[in-house]
Amino acid sequence: MAGKRWTGYTNISNTSVYSGTNTDTLILSNAPSVWYGYLYRCIVTTNQGTIYSTPIQLQFVYYWDGSVDNNWETAGNWNCNSVPGLNADVIINSGNVQVNSNVTISSLTLGPSAEYSVLSNNNFTLTGH
Repeated sequence: MAGKRWTGYTNISNTSVYSGTNTDTLILSNAPSVWYGYLYRCIVTTNQGTIYSTPIQLQFVYYWDGSVDNNWETAGNWNCNSVPGLNADVIINSGNVQVNSNVTISSLTLGPSAEYSVLSNNNFTLTGH
């Protein structure tokens, strides 16, 4: 497998972040969110030559489950038990989410029964990576 942002690729090996680099399943653990947008592809060498897979883009997707309360800032309300940050793509399928702080994320997708409100004097910014 190989990873690099936007152009060119660099071979990777198993590290504290990567495992399975020489298998058909690459696993990333605790990848830094600044890697948002990195492209990964698989390289397979056969008797006919080298084959490159279609690149896959790294994203950080957070799903709201609202299992603790309705506050955006409560880590337990998110599928990964962490509050979304700058490079997060957020999906809220349902619920009424209360934003009590300044928030900057990459994107927001709301389901038909989802709502969010931002308390006054706070900013909610979408960067749109």
